[in-house]
Amino acid sequence: MRQKEEMSVSAAGQTAEKSAVQLTEKERKKQIKLLWGRLRELMAVPRSDWHTAFEAILLIDLHKYGSRVSLVREQVLGAEPPRVDYLIVTEDESVTFEKEIFRMFRKFNVIEYKNPEDALNERVIRKICGYANFYIGIAEHEGDVPAKQVTISIFRAKKNRELFRRLEKAGQLVKGMRREYTMLKV
Repeated sequence: MRQKEEMSVSAAGQTAEKSAVQLTEKERKKQIKLLWGRLRELMAVPRSDWHTAFEAILLIDLHKYGSRVSLVREQVLGAEPPRVDYLIVTEDESVTFEKEIFRMFRKFNVIEYKNPEDALNERVIRKICGYANFYIGIAEHEGDVPAKQVTISIFRAKKNRELFRRLEKAGQLVKGMRREYTMLKV
C-alpha cells in the first residue's frame, strides 16, 4: 500500500524547522519568494505538472500557518478499492417490480447489506453515499450515470432507532412510507 505523503506547509514541501510564527519577516518573505519562483518556473514549461503548480499556490497561501497546517498529497482513501455489495441495473424501464421495497428503484441501484452485527450509523450512511457518488463519477462519459437515476438501499435486520430519531429531527427522512422502509434525503 502506498504511504501518504504529508508535508508541513513550507518552501519546497520540506518540513519546517521553524513555524511561520517564529520566522522573521525577512525569512518569511524569502520563503514566499522561493515558492513564487517555483510557481513561475512551472508555468513557463508547456506541459508542466499542473498539480505541482497548484501545490505551490496552496503552499504559498498556507505558509503563514507553519507546522499547524499540513498538506497531504494523493491521500489513499482506504486499504481496499471502494466497492458496493450489489449493483442492480434496470436495463428495461418497463420492468415493474412486484415487491414494494424494489418499486422505488431507478436505473442504477446501489445495495448495501448489513448483517445484524454490523454498525449502521451516520458514518456508514455517508460511506455508502460516497460509493454511489464514486460510481456516478467514474462513468465513461458525463451523464452515462445520471445522479437522478441512482438509488441507494441499505438492508439490515435491525433499525438503529437513535440514528433515525436524529435524522428525523434534522428533517432528513421522507414521510409516508411503510414503517419498515425509510427514505433518507442526502
